[in-house]
Amino acid sequence: EAEAKKEARAQLASDFELYLTRASKAESAKQVDDIIIEFFHEYNTRGNRRALAGQLFGVQRTKLHLLAPHARIIATVAPYMKDVPAFIMQGLQQELEYMMKEKDPIQIESKIRTVRYLCELCKFKVCPPGVILDMFKEFCDNFSHHHAELCAHVLQSCGRDLLY
Repeated sequence: EAEAKKEARAQLASDFELYLTRASKAESAKQVDDIIIEFFHEYNTRGNRRALAGQLFGVQRTKLHLLAPHARIIATVAPYMKDVPAFIMQGLQQELEYMMKEKDPIQIESKIRTVRYLCELCKFKVCPPGVILDMFKEFCDNFSHHHAELCAHVLQSCGRDLLY
């Protein structure tokens, strides 16, 4: 009986790993909605929420097209699982603070990813507009070639949503 429990637990863990892979690759609204429903029905535990948040946070800097679906997942689960958006927001803000201090021009893709992710979360009302406006002010105060590009990404990603 103990062997059967161990095997069932291992099967559930491997199923969850496959789930995380599908969640990280979801692009359409239908896929995202199905993934959220599956998470609530099958995998909703504290450890799995933390793993999901880590997976959603770890978007590669070259896969910017996945930021909007990931933000949709975060925004949908936010009212029910406060720890997921809190983890993502804390990580993105720490990353942004580090990148603002570090003036490394090579990290522009990572900066763009962080800025665009925060902007997508702002569109879904997960990230407060004040965070985006403070970031935009910081870019304008310390204007350089890279900051000009990041300003353009802010305005392109969520400029209209900052008005209201």
